[in-house]
Amino acid sequence: MLAYLDDILEPKDAGELGEKIQESSFASDLVHRIRTSTRRLRLGAPKLTGQGTGLDPNTVAEYLDNTLPADHVPDFEKVCLESDVHLAEVASCHQVLTIVLGEPAEIDQPLRERMYRIGHDSVESATPGATSSVTPPPVPAQDESGNGAVTTLAPPARTKNSVPAGRGGPPATGVSMKSLAITLLCTFVVVVVALRAVGPFDHTHVAYRLLFGQRSSGEVTQSDVKGPPAPAADGTQPVAGAESTEQAVGESSATVGPAVTQDLDDNAKEPTTTPEIPHSDPPVSPITKAAVDDPPSTTDKIPATVTPGVDPTTVPDVISETPSVPVEPGTTPPTDPPTTVDVVPAPKVDVTEVVEVGRYVAEDQMLARYDASTDDWYQVANATLLAAGDRLISFPTYRPHAVIGDINVTFINATSVELMTPGEEGQPRMNVLFGNAVILPFKAAAGRIALKIGDQEGNVVFGDLDSVAAVKISRYLPPGVDPEKTVANHIFQLYAVSGRVGWSEPGAKTIVVDAGRMLARVDGSAASVVDAGPLPAWIEGRDQKEIERRASLELRTALEKDQPLSRSLMEMTDFRQHEVVDLACRSLSYLAVYDPLVKALSDKRQHYYWSDQFDELRAIGARGPESAAALRRMIEKLHASDAASLYRLTWGFSPAQLSRGGDAELVDLLENDAMSLRVMAFMNLERITGGVTKNFRPELPPSQEKTKVANWRRALNDGAIVYKTPPTPWAPPTSEAAAGSSR
Repeated sequence: MLAYLDDILEPKDAGELGEKIQESSFASDLVHRIRTSTRRLRLGAPKLTGQGTGLDPNTVAEYLDNTLPADHVPDFEKVCLESDVHLAEVASCHQVLTIVLGEPAEIDQPLRERMYRIGHDSVESATPGATSSVTPPPVPAQDESGNGAVTTLAPPARTKNSVPAGRGGPPATGVSMKSLAITLLCTFVVVVVALRAVGPFDHTHVAYRLLFGQRSSGEVTQSDVKGPPAPAADGTQPVAGAESTEQAVGESSATVGPAVTQDLDDNAKEPTTTPEIPHSDPPVSPITKAAVDDPPSTTDKIPATVTPGVDPTTVPDVISETPSVPVEPGTTPPTDPPTTVDVVPAPKVDVTEVVEVGRYVAEDQMLARYDASTDDWYQVANATLLAAGDRLISFPTYRPHAVIGDINVTFINATSVELMTPGEEGQPRMNVLFGNAVILPFKAAAGRIALKIGDQEGNVVFGDLDSVAAVKISRYLPPGVDPEKTVANHIFQLYAVSGRVGWSEPGAKTIVVDAGRMLARVDGSAASVVDAGPLPAWIEGRDQKEIERRASLELRTALEKDQPLSRSLMEMTDFRQHEVVDLACRSLSYLAVYDPLVKALSDKRQHYYWSDQFDELRAIGARGPESAAALRRMIEKLHASDAASLYRLTWGFSPAQLSRGGDAELVDLLENDAMSLRVMAFMNLERITGGVTKNFRPELPPSQEKTKVANWRRALNDGAIVYKTPPTPWAPPTSEAAAGSSR
């Protein structure tokens, strides 16, 4: 009867059982009782720790699972028939099981985020004077006095999220004193038996010696033996007084050098001196500064090769066993021929100079580096030296920090760079393919960093140590163009977060950007400086939700450090948490592994993350014709029949294409049987109309969404499917999570 009420029987069986229920007054009354009892709000529930038939939760579970012994079934059903409480419990549990087993339970995304924040917010409210969750890692830097002392500034990097109280373990439950006493007694007996097995309970017993500090005769400890310290595992002798290379952290008080300040002031309309900032009310920069160890030397010196041979100090004295022969006076005793030792020449080593340019310093973040020997990407360990030619990638939601020369650089979200050989006087240089970064100096001698953007290279110049810059390099491809035939433009944006920064190119004057303003430039065009307005949320890390922080932490800790990221990230695409799967799929797309991202369009469990995944697919085409062609081949492999339409949807639609029938094509695809096509068509419509959804849900079958599709058709007939904001290189992204959607 419960199966009949929950509509899980076959139509034929349901019809027969329905007729029998109508014929029986008892069955009809029972159906009415079941429906009434499950709706009574004030009806209680059995205790969780009940015992006996009808009270034990295990009995209810066995009954619903058809594993309860047959002789117990009548007694259990009798209890349910006599008590509305037990009848409602069984009926409600059966209904819940029917829903959950029919399809996975779904939790609304706002509710899911609220639940994740409960423990986090309680910890913050319970901790008086709690600081911000964004705490920079320590980065040592050498003081200007040259005495080797170190100072620190704090970089804008996010620390490892603390796990809220109450999460990650089961709730505490009560334990009876009787059970505790029995457990302690059993433990005591086991310990006594084990000690007795060691030996008799007298002064020679090991426990006696441990307790009273005595030892038996003949026993020698390691401390009794005098000798040199043991060598390390690699054969090197320990050095007395060796200290950690980690340096203390402090606040830098060095003053700015005159060269950089003069460079900015010569081109500024203001007076030639930077206005003094009063100490009583300093401007609060959203970026904390950090310092690191003394920058490594620009060349990596390789130690000389030692020729294998015989060390005379290690050759033992040879005692001849041949008896000595007496020598007559006046004769010269015979001498043995000299011993010769064959020296094996050292093998020739192919010496390749490695130019060190910086260091990675972030324990709670993730940064990938390309390994040419394996043609794969690997995680960079904390405190790893970085060299010229290194290709680095930061994944979405992460903020890894590095020190390049005398400049602090925090890569933010999806960012791809290549470190270059330092310029004159060790000036750091970096080729930025796309992404966001916050840049600031930490020494008075440091005043600039060279950035290569496309085919052009320029310098970000800092006025003083209080100057902080944020850069955004994106790739813009107009919607509707073929990415395999069109090269995207480089969009460069330079924000002066605090202080005064500048942008200089060879043969041109330095353009000064004061705090609160932004320099913007497209490939081949002149740069312009405008008011920045409110700073982008990604600069201070306000673009991430709590659920995204937890997903990034979960993903980073689950990955194997020594495994290729293409393999370990692929394993995470089957993770139990949907937000982690989404992050793994999007991260793989930056390693040119596109199949998980394409497959996610057909996974309704990912419907909360389709918007970000759509932006990532658009970004792949903007990275270059090679990336677009690789994406097309993957779509053809996974969606043979719909490949052409699905790939075309990744281009987007221009206003002219919409007026020529593209709008009708998108609406028609909302009724397609392929979920991936419905998803891509809906995401295009949402972007075009500025967020209009008509409550359409592409994860549901088209038969359930006919009303919503009809609403879209009315908008089509009214000519309402047009761009709310015409597409331009400066249009803000639709979501901060996909801040690089125009890459």
